[in-house]
Amino acid sequence: MEITDQDLWLLKKWYSETRGLPGTFEDMKFTEYGGKRVQADVMVRITAGPRLEASEIEEAAHGASMYNLGSILVNGPAPGKNAASYKKKKKYGFYCFRSSDRFEKVWHYTTFVSLFGNGTLVAVVVLLRVNLSIQHDGYKASHDQWCMHNLEGVHITGLHFRLVKQNIVNMQPIPLQMNIEIGWNPSLEMPFPIQVPAGSLRKI
Repeated sequence: MEITDQDLWLLKKWYSETRGLPGTFEDMKFTEYGGKRVQADVMVRITAGPRLEASEIEEAAHGASMYNLGSILVNGPAPGKNAASYKKKKKYGFYCFRSSDRFEKVWHYTTFVSLFGNGTLVAVVVLLRVNLSIQHDGYKASHDQWCMHNLEGVHITGLHFRLVKQNIVNMQPIPLQMNIEIGWNPSLEMPFPIQVPAGSLRKI
């Protein structure tokens, strides 16, 4: 089994038609192994966000759950329930990694789910621009994570979806450290107001 254009169509249907979520999809970029397309990455552009400025605005990434993605995009980011310790102080906020040097680690904070029931596992990373200058309580939550407690300084610029076939998750070059949840339970999805274009399916 391989990742195909059908998987992209299913993702667009899940995202745009049934949930009415914002953004423009780009084409899939495939990773091949043994002559098969075993992984695909899909970018969704939402907004440009504030202009990057040295020491003030930084690019970052947040490992999200497919179950709270809609709520993050529609209702906005929310402080996480779990807090990391920095210098023995718990910090509560919206966690992210600096894109430039910790981006791959953020995938360890996502969960791959069988979104379509066809053996394709899907996970998502939220792409951000964050304003560190307004995090007056400090923004380091650990040696490699930032904690955004002032959410006015968190701007969502896009999404990075990763699709992997379930039957090859133990093969290289797929990362071995993956959180996997077989199946998809719509009742666990965080609620958010849905605005679906006329004529589209509304069912979640």
